[in-house]
Amino acid sequence: MTFATKFTLEQRLSESKRIREKYPNRIPCIIERANVSKATIPDITKHKYLVPHDITMAAVMQIIRKRMGQSLKAEESLYMFVRTSDGEKTVIAPVTSTLSTLDDKYRHQDGFIYIEYAGENTFGC
Repeated sequence: MTFATKFTLEQRLSESKRIREKYPNRIPCIIERANVSKATIPDITKHKYLVPHDITMAAVMQIIRKRMGQSLKAEESLYMFVRTSDGEKTVIAPVTSTLSTLDDKYRHQDGFIYIEYAGENTFGC
């Protein structure tokens, strides 16, 4: 069950508004495993993050890799996608993109930015 289906739009909007008022220098993010990777990559237990405006997608990727610990094998690549503001599709965000740039472009109507991660086995393993 995803964060967006678990809580109503009103609940999510209220929470993001409260967070943005209390922490004006942070961006509320929801980070979830992409549906296509359910069987191939481990899920993380924490899905809600407050990140600094100037953090890059590369740094977010490192946070997710660290949360996975030993569950993510060395030969597995991690890919990060940002869900578009209409929620219809995901786009690959450059690792140099800051979250403030992505938030300005892809923030959902509920005030959160949704990031999905997927894995791929590399080295032909």
